[in-house]
Amino acid sequence: MRPRQFAVLSMFLILWTLVGCATTPNVPVDRPWYRTHGDADALTAQCATTVVAQGDSLPLTTGEDIRARRFRALVSDLAARRGVSSVNAGQRCRQTMKLTYRTERRDMQATTASVSTNNFGLSGSAAYGQGVALATQMSTRTIVGSTSTSSLIVATQRSYNHTIGLELLTAEDVLAWQGESTWDDRDPDIFRIAPLAIQLIMSRLPQGGGEHPRVGSVRVDRQANYYNNVMRGKWLSCPALYARVRFEPTSRELKNAPVPRSIEDGYAMAAYADLASHAEYALPTGEFSTFTHQADFGSNPTKIGLWRTVQLGGEYQIGPKKKLAKVLIDLYGEDDGYRVTRAWVASDEEFAEYETNIQLWRNALRDHFDFFAK
Repeated sequence: MRPRQFAVLSMFLILWTLVGCATTPNVPVDRPWYRTHGDADALTAQCATTVVAQGDSLPLTTGEDIRARRFRALVSDLAARRGVSSVNAGQRCRQTMKLTYRTERRDMQATTASVSTNNFGLSGSAAYGQGVALATQMSTRTIVGSTSTSSLIVATQRSYNHTIGLELLTAEDVLAWQGESTWDDRDPDIFRIAPLAIQLIMSRLPQGGGEHPRVGSVRVDRQANYYNNVMRGKWLSCPALYARVRFEPTSRELKNAPVPRSIEDGYAMAAYADLASHAEYALPTGEFSTFTHQADFGSNPTKIGLWRTVQLGGEYQIGPKKKLAKVLIDLYGEDDGYRVTRAWVASDEEFAEYETNIQLWRNALRDHFDFFAK
Protein backbone atom coordinates (compact mmCIF):
# COMPACT_ATOMS: atom_id res chain seq x y z
CA MET A 1 0.00 0.00 0.00
CA ARG A 2 1.36 3.42 -0.98
CA PRO A 3 2.09 5.91 1.82
CA ARG A 4 -0.56 8.36 0.53
CA GLN A 5 -3.23 5.62 0.38
CA PHE A 6 -2.29 4.51 3.89
CA ALA A 7 -2.58 8.08 5.19
CA VAL A 8 -6.01 8.54 3.62
CA LEU A 9 -7.21 5.19 5.00
CA SER A 10 -5.90 6.06 8.47
CA MET A 11 -7.65 9.42 8.43
CA PHE A 12 -10.89 7.74 7.34
CA LEU A 13 -10.69 5.23 10.19
CA ILE A 14 -10.05 8.00 12.73
CA LEU A 15 -12.97 10.10 11.50
CA TRP A 16 -15.26 7.07 11.28
CA THR A 17 -14.38 6.17 14.87
CA LEU A 18 -15.07 9.71 16.11
CA VAL A 19 -18.43 10.02 14.38
CA GLY A 20 -19.34 6.44 15.18
CA CYS A 21 -18.77 6.95 18.92
CA ALA A 22 -20.56 10.28 19.03
CA THR A 23 -24.16 10.27 20.16
CA THR A 24 -27.09 12.65 20.05
CA PRO A 25 -27.31 14.38 23.47
CA ASN A 26 -30.21 13.34 25.69
CA VAL A 27 -30.26 16.37 28.02
CA PRO A 28 -32.09 19.26 26.33
CA VAL A 29 -31.76 22.94 27.15
CA ASP A 30 -34.66 24.22 29.26
CA ARG A 31 -36.30 26.61 26.80
CA PRO A 32 -38.98 29.11 27.76
CA TRP A 33 -42.32 29.11 25.97
CA TYR A 34 -42.56 31.78 23.28
CA ARG A 35 -44.64 32.84 20.29
CA THR A 36 -44.78 35.66 17.73
CA HIS A 37 -47.54 37.38 15.75
CA GLY A 38 -47.74 39.88 12.93
CA ASP A 39 -45.66 40.90 9.93
CA ALA A 40 -41.98 40.20 10.58
CA ASP A 41 -41.07 41.93 7.32
CA ALA A 42 -42.21 45.20 8.85
CA LEU A 43 -38.75 45.37 10.46
CA THR A 44 -36.75 47.61 8.14
CA ALA A 45 -32.98 47.64 8.43
CA GLN A 46 -32.74 51.04 6.76
CA CYS A 47 -34.94 52.75 9.36
CA ALA A 48 -33.54 54.35 12.49
CA THR A 49 -34.63 52.23 15.43
CA THR A 50 -35.36 53.39 18.95
CA VAL A 51 -35.23 50.70 21.64
CA VAL A 52 -37.20 51.24 24.85
CA ALA A 53 -37.67 48.95 27.85
CA GLN A 54 -39.96 49.19 30.85
CA GLY A 55 -41.35 46.86 33.47
CA ASP A 56 -41.30 45.85 37.11
CA SER A 57 -39.99 43.05 39.28
CA LEU A 58 -42.29 42.96 42.27
CA PRO A 59 -40.15 40.75 44.55
CA LEU A 60 -37.26 43.21 44.06
CA THR A 61 -37.72 46.80 45.20
CA THR A 62 -34.65 48.52 43.72
CA GLY A 63 -32.63 48.67 40.53
CA GLU A 64 -35.50 48.92 38.02
CA ASP A 65 -33.69 51.56 35.97
CA ILE A 66 -30.61 49.35 35.81
CA ARG A 67 -32.66 46.36 34.65
CA ALA A 68 -34.34 48.49 31.97
CA ARG A 69 -30.93 49.67 30.72
CA ARG A 70 -29.68 46.09 30.57
CA PHE A 71 -32.72 45.11 28.52
CA ARG A 72 -32.23 48.04 26.15
CA ALA A 73 -28.59 47.10 25.64
CA LEU A 74 -29.52 43.45 25.05
CA VAL A 75 -32.22 44.20 22.47
CA SER A 76 -30.03 46.83 20.76
CA ASP A 77 -27.18 44.31 20.42
CA LEU A 78 -29.43 41.58 19.02
CA ALA A 79 -31.05 44.07 16.63
CA ALA A 80 -27.63 45.23 15.41
CA ARG A 81 -26.74 41.60 14.66
CA ARG A 82 -29.78 41.56 12.34
CA GLY A 83 -28.60 44.67 10.51
CA VAL A 84 -30.94 47.08 12.32
CA SER A 85 -29.30 50.43 13.08
CA SER A 86 -29.79 52.69 16.07
CA VAL A 87 -31.31 56.16 15.86
CA ASN A 88 -29.64 58.30 13.20
CA ALA A 89 -30.98 61.71 12.23
CA GLY A 90 -29.91 61.18 8.62
CA GLN A 91 -32.32 58.29 8.07
CA ARG A 92 -35.72 59.03 6.62
CA CYS A 93 -37.86 56.49 8.43
CA ARG A 94 -38.14 55.50 12.07
CA GLN A 95 -39.38 52.52 14.03
CA THR A 96 -39.50 51.50 17.66
CA MET A 97 -38.75 48.21 19.40
CA LYS A 98 -40.48 48.21 22.79
CA LEU A 99 -39.69 45.58 25.40
CA THR A 100 -41.84 45.09 28.49
CA TYR A 101 -41.05 42.72 31.33
CA ARG A 102 -42.63 41.57 34.58
CA THR A 103 -41.69 39.28 37.46
CA GLU A 104 -44.22 38.04 40.01
CA ARG A 105 -43.87 35.61 42.87
CA ARG A 106 -46.09 32.60 42.30
CA ASP A 107 -45.40 29.66 44.60
CA MET A 108 -45.98 26.20 43.18
CA GLN A 109 -48.15 23.71 45.07
CA ALA A 110 -47.29 20.61 43.10
CA THR A 111 -44.54 19.11 40.95
CA THR A 112 -45.74 18.12 37.49
CA ALA A 113 -44.15 17.40 34.11
CA SER A 114 -45.63 18.96 31.00
CA VAL A 115 -44.53 19.64 27.44
CA SER A 116 -45.95 22.30 25.13
CA THR A 117 -45.14 22.92 21.48
CA ASN A 118 -45.28 25.94 19.25
CA ASN A 119 -47.16 26.32 16.01
CA PHE A 120 -44.05 27.14 14.02
CA GLY A 121 -45.73 27.98 10.71
CA LEU A 122 -42.50 27.44 8.79
CA SER A 123 -43.79 27.73 5.25
CA GLY A 124 -43.32 30.20 2.45
CA SER A 125 -40.54 32.63 1.68
CA ALA A 126 -41.41 34.90 4.62
CA ALA A 127 -40.61 32.28 7.28
CA TYR A 128 -37.65 33.12 9.53
CA GLY A 129 -35.92 31.34 12.37
CA GLN A 130 -36.23 27.82 10.98
CA GLY A 131 -32.96 26.69 12.56
CA VAL A 132 -34.08 27.92 15.99
CA ALA A 133 -37.57 26.46 15.59
CA LEU A 134 -36.11 23.06 14.69
CA ALA A 135 -33.91 23.13 17.81
CA THR A 136 -36.99 23.91 19.93
CA GLN A 137 -38.85 21.06 18.28
CA MET A 138 -35.95 18.68 18.93
CA SER A 139 -35.76 19.81 22.57
CA THR A 140 -39.42 18.95 23.02
CA ARG A 141 -38.93 15.58 21.32
CA THR A 142 -35.99 14.78 23.60
CA ILE A 143 -38.00 15.64 26.73
CA VAL A 144 -40.88 13.42 25.60
CA GLY A 145 -38.53 10.55 24.87
CA SER A 146 -36.54 10.74 28.11
CA THR A 147 -39.03 11.81 30.79
CA SER A 148 -40.28 9.10 33.12
CA THR A 149 -42.43 9.88 36.17
CA SER A 150 -43.06 7.15 38.72
CA SER A 151 -44.57 9.32 41.43
CA LEU A 152 -45.50 12.90 42.25
CA ILE A 153 -44.43 14.67 45.40
CA VAL A 154 -46.81 17.45 46.34
CA ALA A 155 -45.02 20.31 48.07
CA THR A 156 -44.96 24.09 48.16
CA GLN A 157 -42.02 25.50 46.25
CA ARG A 158 -41.01 29.11 45.94
CA SER A 159 -41.37 30.17 42.32
CA TYR A 160 -41.36 33.31 40.21
CA ASN A 161 -43.21 33.87 36.96
CA HIS A 162 -41.26 35.91 34.41
CA THR A 163 -42.87 37.44 31.33
CA ILE A 164 -41.40 39.51 28.52
CA GLY A 165 -42.99 41.05 25.45
CA LEU A 166 -41.36 42.65 22.44
CA GLU A 167 -43.28 44.92 20.06
CA LEU A 168 -42.32 46.47 16.73
CA LEU A 169 -44.02 49.85 16.18
CA THR A 170 -44.01 51.86 12.97
CA ALA A 171 -43.31 55.60 12.81
CA GLU A 172 -47.06 56.14 13.32
CA ASP A 173 -46.95 54.00 16.50
CA VAL A 174 -48.90 51.22 14.76
CA LEU A 175 -48.19 47.76 16.15
CA ALA A 176 -46.78 45.70 13.26
CA TRP A 177 -45.30 42.65 15.01
CA GLN A 178 -44.98 41.27 18.51
CA GLY A 179 -43.46 38.39 20.40
CA GLU A 180 -43.88 37.15 23.95
CA SER A 181 -42.38 34.62 26.31
CA THR A 182 -43.12 33.39 29.81
CA TRP A 183 -41.53 30.91 32.19
CA ASP A 184 -41.48 29.88 35.85
CA ASP A 185 -38.22 29.83 37.76
CA ARG A 186 -37.04 29.45 41.34
CA ASP A 187 -34.63 32.33 40.72
CA PRO A 188 -36.10 35.85 41.02
CA ASP A 189 -33.48 37.17 38.61
CA ILE A 190 -35.21 37.50 35.23
CA PHE A 191 -31.86 37.73 33.42
CA ARG A 192 -31.05 34.07 34.04
CA ILE A 193 -33.34 33.08 31.16
CA ALA A 194 -34.34 36.40 29.54
CA PRO A 195 -31.42 36.63 27.06
CA LEU A 196 -32.33 33.23 25.57
CA ALA A 197 -36.05 34.12 25.53
CA ILE A 198 -35.37 37.36 23.63
CA GLN A 199 -33.06 35.56 21.21
CA LEU A 200 -35.80 32.99 20.49
CA ILE A 201 -38.35 35.76 19.85
CA MET A 202 -36.04 37.82 17.64
CA SER A 203 -35.01 34.77 15.62
CA ARG A 204 -38.40 35.12 13.91
CA LEU A 205 -37.36 38.48 12.45
CA PRO A 206 -35.47 38.88 9.14
CA GLN A 207 -31.70 39.00 9.32
CA GLY A 208 -29.99 41.63 7.19
CA GLY A 209 -26.33 42.29 6.51
CA GLY A 210 -25.41 44.13 9.68
CA GLU A 211 -21.98 44.69 11.14
CA HIS A 212 -20.21 41.65 12.47
CA PRO A 213 -20.33 41.41 16.28
CA ARG A 214 -17.40 42.98 18.11
CA VAL A 215 -15.54 41.16 20.88
CA GLY A 216 -12.31 41.74 22.74
CA SER A 217 -8.99 40.17 21.87
CA VAL A 218 -7.82 38.02 24.78
CA ARG A 219 -4.22 38.74 25.78
CA VAL A 220 -1.78 35.86 25.51
CA ASP A 221 -0.87 36.11 29.19
CA ARG A 222 -4.55 36.20 30.23
CA GLN A 223 -5.96 33.36 28.13
CA ALA A 224 -5.83 30.85 30.98
CA ASN A 225 -7.58 33.36 33.26
CA TYR A 226 -10.28 33.99 30.65
CA TYR A 227 -10.83 30.26 30.17
CA ASN A 228 -11.07 29.63 33.93
CA ASN A 229 -13.59 32.43 34.48
CA VAL A 230 -15.77 32.18 31.36
CA MET A 231 -15.51 28.61 30.05
CA ARG A 232 -14.19 26.06 32.52
CA GLY A 233 -16.93 24.01 34.14
CA LYS A 234 -19.70 26.06 32.48
CA TRP A 235 -22.42 25.03 30.07
CA LEU A 236 -23.33 27.43 27.27
CA SER A 237 -26.42 27.31 25.09
CA CYS A 238 -27.48 28.99 21.86
CA PRO A 239 -30.83 29.19 20.03
CA ALA A 240 -29.63 26.90 17.22
CA LEU A 241 -28.94 23.86 19.44
CA TYR A 242 -31.34 21.86 21.57
CA ALA A 243 -28.49 20.72 23.86
CA ARG A 244 -25.78 22.47 25.88
CA VAL A 245 -22.16 23.15 24.88
CA ARG A 246 -19.01 23.01 26.98
CA PHE A 247 -15.36 23.85 26.39
CA GLU A 248 -13.70 21.09 28.42
CA PRO A 249 -10.49 19.10 28.00
CA THR A 250 -10.73 15.51 26.79
CA SER A 251 -10.22 12.58 29.13
CA ARG A 252 -6.68 12.20 27.73
CA GLU A 253 -5.70 15.74 28.68
CA LEU A 254 -4.63 16.92 32.09
CA LYS A 255 -7.68 18.36 33.85
CA ASN A 256 -5.53 21.19 35.21
CA ALA A 257 -4.18 22.19 31.77
CA PRO A 258 -4.33 26.01 31.39
CA VAL A 259 -6.39 25.85 28.18
CA PRO A 260 -7.66 22.71 26.36
CA ARG A 261 -5.88 21.81 23.12
CA SER A 262 -9.23 22.05 21.34
CA ILE A 263 -9.10 25.85 21.70
CA GLU A 264 -6.79 27.23 19.03
CA ASP A 265 -6.00 30.89 18.30
CA GLY A 266 -6.62 31.79 21.94
CA TYR A 267 -6.98 35.52 21.25
CA ALA A 268 -10.40 34.68 19.72
CA MET A 269 -11.79 32.92 22.82
CA ALA A 270 -14.37 35.68 23.38
CA ALA A 271 -15.65 35.05 19.86
CA TYR A 272 -15.93 31.30 20.56
CA ALA A 273 -17.95 31.94 23.73
CA ASP A 274 -20.19 34.44 21.92
CA LEU A 275 -20.83 32.07 19.00
CA ALA A 276 -21.71 29.20 21.36
CA SER A 277 -24.24 31.56 23.02
CA HIS A 278 -25.80 33.30 19.98
CA ALA A 279 -25.74 31.03 16.90
CA GLU A 280 -29.14 30.78 15.17
CA TYR A 281 -28.09 28.10 12.68
CA ALA A 282 -26.02 25.01 13.36
CA LEU A 283 -24.70 22.67 10.69
CA PRO A 284 -25.33 18.99 11.56
CA THR A 285 -22.37 16.98 10.31
CA GLY A 286 -23.25 13.53 11.62
CA GLU A 287 -24.05 12.00 8.24
CA PHE A 288 -22.19 13.70 5.42
CA SER A 289 -18.93 12.91 3.72
CA THR A 290 -15.82 14.48 5.17
CA PHE A 291 -13.95 13.63 1.97
CA THR A 292 -16.33 14.96 -0.68
CA HIS A 293 -17.29 17.87 1.63
CA GLN A 294 -20.85 17.57 0.36
CA ALA A 295 -23.75 17.81 2.79
CA ASP A 296 -26.55 15.31 2.18
CA PHE A 297 -29.43 15.61 4.63
CA GLY A 298 -31.68 13.15 2.82
CA SER A 299 -35.43 13.48 2.59
CA ASN A 300 -35.83 14.31 6.29
CA PRO A 301 -33.45 16.97 7.68
CA THR A 302 -35.08 16.67 11.12
CA LYS A 303 -33.84 13.13 11.82
CA ILE A 304 -32.01 12.94 15.10
CA GLY A 305 -28.98 11.04 13.78
CA LEU A 306 -27.73 14.12 11.96
CA TRP A 307 -26.92 15.77 15.28
CA ARG A 308 -24.19 13.47 16.56
CA THR A 309 -21.60 16.01 15.43
CA VAL A 310 -22.23 19.69 14.68
CA GLN A 311 -20.38 22.72 13.35
CA LEU A 312 -20.98 26.38 14.26
CA GLY A 313 -19.64 29.31 12.26
CA GLY A 314 -19.61 33.09 12.42
CA GLU A 315 -17.63 36.21 11.59
CA TYR A 316 -16.37 38.64 14.24
CA GLN A 317 -14.49 41.89 14.65
CA ILE A 318 -11.85 41.21 17.28
CA GLY A 319 -9.93 43.68 19.39
CA PRO A 320 -9.46 47.46 19.22
CA LYS A 321 -8.42 47.26 15.56
CA LYS A 322 -11.59 45.30 14.68
CA LYS A 323 -9.63 42.50 13.04
CA LEU A 324 -12.07 40.39 10.98
CA ALA A 325 -11.98 36.73 11.98
CA LYS A 326 -13.93 33.81 10.53
CA VAL A 327 -14.59 31.46 13.41
CA LEU A 328 -15.54 27.77 13.34
CA ILE A 329 -16.39 25.41 16.20
CA ASP A 330 -16.68 21.61 15.90
CA LEU A 331 -18.93 19.88 18.43
CA TYR A 332 -19.03 16.21 19.47
CA GLY A 333 -22.23 14.76 20.90
CA GLU A 334 -22.19 13.13 24.33
CA ASP A 335 -25.09 12.04 26.52
CA ASP A 336 -25.26 15.26 28.55
CA GLY A 337 -24.48 17.73 25.77
CA TYR A 338 -21.88 18.75 23.19
CA ARG A 339 -18.16 18.97 23.83
CA VAL A 340 -16.03 21.31 21.72
CA THR A 341 -13.42 19.26 19.83
CA ARG A 342 -11.97 22.20 17.95
CA ALA A 343 -12.46 25.98 17.97
CA TRP A 344 -10.31 28.03 15.62
CA VAL A 345 -9.99 31.01 13.30
CA ALA A 346 -10.64 29.45 9.91
CA SER A 347 -8.98 30.12 6.59
CA ASP A 348 -10.99 31.66 3.76
CA GLU A 349 -11.23 28.23 2.11
CA GLU A 350 -12.46 26.52 5.29
CA PHE A 351 -15.09 29.17 5.93
CA ALA A 352 -16.24 29.15 2.30
CA GLU A 353 -16.82 25.40 2.63
CA TYR A 354 -18.84 25.97 5.80
CA GLU A 355 -20.93 28.69 4.13
CA THR A 356 -21.70 26.41 1.19
CA ASN A 357 -22.89 23.63 3.48
CA ILE A 358 -24.88 25.89 5.82
CA GLN A 359 -26.72 27.26 2.78
CA LEU A 360 -27.51 23.69 1.69
CA TRP A 361 -28.80 23.06 5.21
CA ARG A 362 -30.99 26.16 5.21
CA ASN A 363 -32.36 25.20 1.80
CA ALA A 364 -33.12 21.69 3.08
CA LEU A 365 -35.01 23.13 6.07
CA ARG A 366 -36.91 25.59 3.91
CA ASP A 367 -37.94 22.83 1.51
CA HIS A 368 -38.90 20.42 4.31
CA PHE A 369 -41.17 22.93 6.06
CA ASP A 370 -42.75 24.25 2.86
CA PHE A 371 -45.99 22.32 3.37
CA PHE A 372 -48.50 24.19 1.26
CA ALA A 373 -49.14 24.52 -2.47
CA LYS A 374 -48.56 27.95 -3.96
